[in-house]
Amino acid sequence: MIRKLFIQEKFLKKIREGKKTIEMRLNDPRRHNLKEGMVLKLENIDDNKDIQLIEITKINKYKNFDELYKCEDPILLGYDCAEEANPNDMLYFYSREKQDEWGVIAIHFNIVNFSFDLVDTFIFDMDGTSLNSKGLVSNENKEAFAKLKSLNKNIIVATGRPHYTAFDWIPHIGTDLPIITANGSMIYDHKNKKMLHFESIPKDEAKLIYRFLHELEYDFLVYTTVGILGNNANKTDFFVKSNYKTRIPEFYQEGYFIDQIDNYDVTKFLVITTSNSQRILNSVFDFMSECKGSYIVQSQWNMVDIQSKKASKGNGLKFLLKELNLDINRTISFGDADNDISNFDVTKFSVAMKEASSEVKSAAVLQTKSNDEPWINDFIEKYSK
Repeated sequence: MIRKLFIQEKFLKKIREGKKTIEMRLNDPRRHNLKEGMVLKLENIDDNKDIQLIEITKINKYKNFDELYKCEDPILLGYDCAEEANPNDMLYFYSREKQDEWGVIAIHFNIVNFSFDLVDTFIFDMDGTSLNSKGLVSNENKEAFAKLKSLNKNIIVATGRPHYTAFDWIPHIGTDLPIITANGSMIYDHKNKKMLHFESIPKDEAKLIYRFLHELEYDFLVYTTVGILGNNANKTDFFVKSNYKTRIPEFYQEGYFIDQIDNYDVTKFLVITTSNSQRILNSVFDFMSECKGSYIVQSQWNMVDIQSKKASKGNGLKFLLKELNLDINRTISFGDADNDISNFDVTKFSVAMKEASSEVKSAAVLQTKSNDEPWINDFIEKYSK
């Protein structure tokens, strides 16, 4: 979901002065999920560093701007006086045809000035966020995680990795709370060594996907509730670098498992996209578009994930917040990839990393530094003032 709205500087000034408290927009599909209580980011159209957070208090729907202008206060829309208000002003942005097709909305809001005290629960992605480009938790970030814990903040990890490859890094992050793994496909209580919840790909689809990827000679992994099945086509150096045979021998098998795949609950396929050309990858996306119970999402620049349509980081987070009885209105999530957007859609506040794509940044309301910098402590200090 896009959380960013562009706005002219003169109207941004009126908002900060408390003179404008309603934004008008076309009610196209990008805005169908907007709701009361949601935080949005207003960005100065001439200066992308000039932003203001707002919280939606009410959304009124109208057939067109003619109707909207009759019902809403023109001063709160941003006009200096009622006589200036003219619905034809909106034709510069939206045609009558578009208004007739989608209708329009008046978004009532309050200003939000984010501070550290507004959140109790911090949700962190791992790769590209908590981990640096070397795949490590830096000493500075270890100290920052410890600081969060000392301040009685809840720390939740939400990763694309399965729990059995995330164990190495959890002690450095220092959370005792269950972890959201495999993009929400598995929720694992690492403290009590117990699976709390999982969502598996339908067995018939899992078998079809496995055969399809194997025939295309992709390097890929199959995550199950009990371990990893590796398909090493020797097309990349992924398996050499990952070294699962040595790192997690009790959780890893390598080979061809088409006849055994029905015996497993498959929660995710991780596909190394550099195994083949973009043309072949496009055929994978085409193939997945025909699957009824699973979907494909980009997780890293060289990886895509395939998982159950019931599974996402965001769905996993909703389950865990309810399980732990944590207030969803006092949450903030951090991430860098497409698979983090579902978390952004759940939490009150959201933060994109510096290296994130424009789509990810548009789905977040705040932005922070690179994962190779001591960004967590910088974030705490910036918003604790």
